[in-house]
Amino acid sequence: MVAEKAENLKLKAKNHSSKFKTCLILSFTLWFCIFHFPPYVFAASGPVRYRVFPLKRISAEQGRKYLAEVGIGTVSKLPKTNTLLVTAGPRELIKANAILRLVDAKKPFRIKLICPASEAEKLPSNDRIAAEVGDILIGTFFNPPGGKDRAKAIIDIYEDEVIAVAPADKIGKIIAAIEQLKGNDEQGTKPAPSTSSGLAPS
Repeated sequence: MVAEKAENLKLKAKNHSSKFKTCLILSFTLWFCIFHFPPYVFAASGPVRYRVFPLKRISAEQGRKYLAEVGIGTVSKLPKTNTLLVTAGPRELIKANAILRLVDAKKPFRIKLICPASEAEKLPSNDRIAAEVGDILIGTFFNPPGGKDRAKAIIDIYEDEVIAVAPADKIGKIIAAIEQLKGNDEQGTKPAPSTSSGLAPS
């Protein structure tokens, strides 16, 4: 009987210790965010905010590499979590969200420069590119692709470049589709001229 009570006390102490450690980690994370990344500060270019992005299918380090490749904001990994803290302007945070939601998947993604932003109007629309590639949805930072049954990608302007964020096994097909459609347009085989690529400056 005494041994059973002692064992119960040990279990309670262990559970209490585990809960204490969890609370300590959460408290430290909150303190870290508040004091090191204030939610609303002003930089020379305007207001800067932060946002926390928990990741499910890729590591925080992988997520950070994707954002670094694009060049969005300041990215940090929160301690003891698979979570990124991104500090940037409001519009940049929207773009970071679109990218991370896209790449947080089982299959790897690639980021590819398509052309200078000054040539964006010469590109076929994302819908035409998607139709040419087949079995893919292509959106933009502010209108990302949805759905679960097909592959997804983003083609949009970031700073001075048009970039594509797409599954690694689709990026080559996307580039080939763009070149094919541009060639068709130059030869006058497109049914009707497009007035806009649908891309907007960042």
